[in-house]
Amino acid sequence: MRVRQLICITVFFWCAVGVAFAGSPAEQLAQRYGCMACHHAKTDLIGPSFSSIAAKYRSQPGTKEKLILRLKNGSSGVWGAAEQPAYANEIKVQTDYSILVDWVLSH
Repeated sequence: MRVRQLICITVFFWCAVGVAFAGSPAEQLAQRYGCMACHHAKTDLIGPSFSSIAAKYRSQPGTKEKLILRLKNGSSGVWGAAEQPAYANEIKVQTDYSILVDWVLSH
């Protein structure tokens, strides 16, 4: 009986740790769609950091729609030579675009 309790406590502990480090649902989407391969929260990689994107676009009118279109259709020349690939074929759930853009602009 005691061994069973210890096993349950151990499993519960590791599940809680996994949830704590899994990140927000938006961050999980960014991981799933590969955004983190080119972007980072505060450091420019291949593409600009999320905080740079937020600082540039946060106060502009129509920002959310503009960034959603750039995710869907791709873009180039906005941040130098790096291209933002189109994700229209990868992101099938339309609300995922909105969740991702809101998350980026929150940085």
